[in-house]
Amino acid sequence: MPTMEPRVFVGTKAESDGNKLYFQDFHSYQRGIRFESPNAEDEATFETGAGRYMFEYERALDVLMACALRRRESPNKE
Repeated sequence: MPTMEPRVFVGTKAESDGNKLYFQDFHSYQRGIRFESPNAEDEATFETGAGRYMFEYERALDVLMACALRRRESPNKE
């Protein structure tokens, strides 16, 4: 089952297979834990990715608004 969980973008790093994006779970970030923190390995979750499954909230809102406006202007309202 797909899930959606908030992550904090913490940086990029160039690697041989391209740039990787680094993310941290929101709750540990909110508590002030950073990658350099002595307890980071035990109290935070860090993930890497190429951005393939990352989505921007603002872009999703733009698409939803465009869809809502098209439906409002459609002559075949339900």
